[in-house]
Amino acid sequence: MKLFVLLSRVPYPLEKGDKLRAYHQLKLLHEKHEIFLCCLNFGRTEPDAEEKLKEISTHQAIINLDFLLLPFFMLLALFSRKPLQVGYFFQWSAMIRIRKLIAAWQPDHIYAQLLRTAEYVKDLHHIPKTIDYQDCFSAGTARREKRSSWLTRPIWASEKRRLKYYEYICFEYFENKTIISRQDRDAIPHHLNKDIVIVSNGVDLKGFTPLHIPRTTDLLFTGNMSYPPNVASVLYLVEKILPEIRKSIPAVTLTICGAEPAKAVRDLASDRVIVTGWVKDISAVYHTTRLFIAPMQMGAGLQNKLLEAMACGVPCITSALAANALLESPDEVLLIGHSPEDYAQKVVNLLSNADEMEALAQKGRKFVMENYTWEQAVKPLEELFEKS
Repeated sequence: MKLFVLLSRVPYPLEKGDKLRAYHQLKLLHEKHEIFLCCLNFGRTEPDAEEKLKEISTHQAIINLDFLLLPFFMLLALFSRKPLQVGYFFQWSAMIRIRKLIAAWQPDHIYAQLLRTAEYVKDLHHIPKTIDYQDCFSAGTARREKRSSWLTRPIWASEKRRLKYYEYICFEYFENKTIISRQDRDAIPHHLNKDIVIVSNGVDLKGFTPLHIPRTTDLLFTGNMSYPPNVASVLYLVEKILPEIRKSIPAVTLTICGAEPAKAVRDLASDRVIVTGWVKDISAVYHTTRLFIAPMQMGAGLQNKLLEAMACGVPCITSALAANALLESPDEVLLIGHSPEDYAQKVVNLLSNADEMEALAQKGRKFVMENYTWEQAVKPLEELFEKS
C-alpha cells in the first residue's frame, strides 16, 4: 500500500509525544508499506533528522513554514471558526506543495496526524483519509481555561470553542478517525464518537527494560518541560507535594528531566531538585530512579512517561486524569494521588517499603508488556488503512 503521511513536525528528535507516536508508527508501517512522509517545519532541523526519516519512510519532504507569515494566517483563523493552532500551522504555499506531492505520488491512503494538518487534505475526497486526533484537544484546553488567569481565560475559552467545532467538522471530512485513549475518544464532541478507533501508544521494550543498578534518585518527573501541563505538574509537585514528603523524609531528592525547561521550571532547581534539561537517553534516567511521580493536573492524552517508567521497572504514582487514559482500573499497576497529603503519604510508604515498591514495579512492567508494545499499538491502525 502507498501511504501519504502528513505531520505537523519533523518526528525527530523524540522529545514530544506526537513525534514519538509518529516515529514508532511509521517505523513499523514502513516494514510492509511504501510511505511518503511529508513534515511541516519551523526553523532548523537536527543535523541527522533527514537520515532518521529515511529509516521510517520511502520518500521524504520537509516543508519549511515562514515565521513572517504567522500573524497573517493566525489572523485569518481568528476571523473564522478555526482554532488558532490550525492557523499557526497553515500556509498557502505549503498547501500548494502538499497537493502537488499527493497528485504525483498517487497514494492509496492519506494519514494526517493532529487537527493542525487537517486543513491541507480534508477536501481531497477521491482518496481515503484517516485523521489522528491523538488527544481530545478541546477537553485539554478546557482544563487549561479553568486554571488560567482572568487575563488569559477568554483566549482559552475561545480556543476551546473553536477546537470543539473543528473536532466535529473533521469527523465529517475523514473516513477514519483515530485517538489515543478511550477517555479522549469519549470527550470528542460528536454523536458518533464511539466510531473513533483507539490507537494507543507503545513502548520500545528493548530500550526500556529494568536494569539492576544503584538507584540514586528518589523521585523523577519527565516530559517536554515547556509544555504547560508539565510545567503546572512540576510546580504542584515541588510547591505542594514535596514539603509534605519532607516532613517524613527531609533529604528526599527530585529530578526533573526534559527538553526546553521553562523559566518557572529552571527556577525550581536546588541542591535537592535537579533540573537536567534534554537528555539523549531518557531510559538511563529511569534506570537510576526509585519512584516516578506524575501529578498531572491538566492536559489530555496518554502519558508516555508512565509507560516508559513502568517498562523500566519503576513504580509510579500519578493523578486520576493520567491514569484513566491508561486503563479503567489502574490501582494494581500504579498508585493514584488525590491531594498533596495523599501523594506524600503514598511516596513515603513506598520509599520506606522495598517489598511494596518491587511488587508494584513488577506489576507495572507486566502490564506494559501485555498491553502497550508498539506492535500491538500499530496493528489496529494498519487494519484501518487496509480496510479502506
